[in-house]
Amino acid sequence: GPRAPPLVPLAGRARCVASRPSPPPGPCGDGGSPGAMSDGLYSAILRATSTEETASALAGAPPAEVASLPVDTIEAVMGALAGPPANAKYAIAQSKLLSGLHAALVSAKAPVARLLELYDRTLTFGGPEPDANVGQTRAKTLIDVAELVAAAVRDPTAGVSLKALGPLCRSAHVAAVASIVASLGEKGADLEAVGEYAALVAAQDMSTLPADTLVRLMAGASKSSQVARHCLGPALAAAEAALGSWSMDDVSKLLFGLAKVKDAASNHGELLRKAAAAVTPQVGSLSVPQLIKVVLGVSKVEACRPLLEAAATTAADKGADIPTAQLLLLTQGLAPLGGHPALTKLLDYWTAGPLAKEEGGLSGDQLAKLAQVLAPTCASHAMLWPALGKRLAAQAKALTPAGQASLAAAFPDGGGPEFAEKADLLAAFSKSKSGDSAKDRDRDRDGRGGGSGDRDRDRRDGGDKDRRDDRDRKDRDRRSRDRKDKDRSRSRRRR
Repeated sequence: GPRAPPLVPLAGRARCVASRPSPPPGPCGDGGSPGAMSDGLYSAILRATSTEETASALAGAPPAEVASLPVDTIEAVMGALAGPPANAKYAIAQSKLLSGLHAALVSAKAPVARLLELYDRTLTFGGPEPDANVGQTRAKTLIDVAELVAAAVRDPTAGVSLKALGPLCRSAHVAAVASIVASLGEKGADLEAVGEYAALVAAQDMSTLPADTLVRLMAGASKSSQVARHCLGPALAAAEAALGSWSMDDVSKLLFGLAKVKDAASNHGELLRKAAAAVTPQVGSLSVPQLIKVVLGVSKVEACRPLLEAAATTAADKGADIPTAQLLLLTQGLAPLGGHPALTKLLDYWTAGPLAKEEGGLSGDQLAKLAQVLAPTCASHAMLWPALGKRLAAQAKALTPAGQASLAAAFPDGGGPEFAEKADLLAAFSKSKSGDSAKDRDRDRDGRGGGSGDRDRDRRDGGDKDRRDDRDRKDRDRRSRDRKDKDRSRSRRRR
């Protein structure tokens, strides 16, 4: 075939790469692989003086050697081989280069911005009408890189430019874009660009999306009005259609996610009923984390009361095997059952188990939270409150402001369940609040909180400023009168 043009795009970049020593075996810097990188392929690329030589080196190399190249080298070669293939060897080289890109990016742990740069370069690699095999490889590589971007954006600490996401969101497959939109929603992003990308997702067939992505879109909709406007309705419809094929883990996540959706019980009651009906027969086989999600998800949904009761029975039977922190979450979700036998049995376990321990177990704030969630519905449990009250009294001094707020909610104005230590506990609580108020007053008096000393200085400084302003005004008036008198004198002399 015809000779390709000289390798101009790679030459300058190759010299920069060549100035570095060859990476040693084992993990290496930018794009290094876990194994040894092929010095033969790397050196051949650096020595190449034309695209034909570069294509020959790549076409004859094993795929693993191509994937072991540094990312910046792959990017430079992509620039050199970007156009339509001149011959079959050129097309093979393009396909191998695309196939190795994903592994190189994974090995390099490339950040979001770098992933997006390589995605944009891949979009046009091979030209608008590439070789058939190159086109297939390019499509798969775009999917793989888009998934890397989606996974990177999901990191709560990852920053990303909404503008830079544009080319990917307008061209990538719906699963990757939906995951990115869900991540942006979960981070509270609510700009117009998020709405544009969310609308692109909603325009696709969302029934093919993974259950996890649909649930994350619901969570994102609770924090971003743009995601809610475009994706919430379609995500809920897709979940309802696919519910029969979901695992129990997926359904438990769905119920937990629906608890964050505004007016879910009234607007999406059918989906809730279907999910509850799917879980209820298998509630005994759920893991503790799954059980917690289910309980917290349906705790306040009257239509799901049978599921909540079944979950309470399971929790009561497994009480001794559930870590105390998780048992607290379960109890919080089951509290609306009040005097239900299963909840009574669970509270009996609380009394004989975690609350009977003098040390370890729950912190003061956790005990106060337990009192807050149980006081409205379980005030009559005979053995619970003496045990809980004793532990609260022992931990009273360790309560943080959050724990004190829980205590105030559990016993408003001295009301709520009774126990022997209640009066002393509330008195100590009131004394603590009074002490904090006295400290605030002391800070005001000594001037550190903006007290009377500061106000006196403000008044004194303000008075001095007013007097200075008066003097300045009088001086200006006097100078003005003097100028006018001189002007009149000059005028009379001329006449």
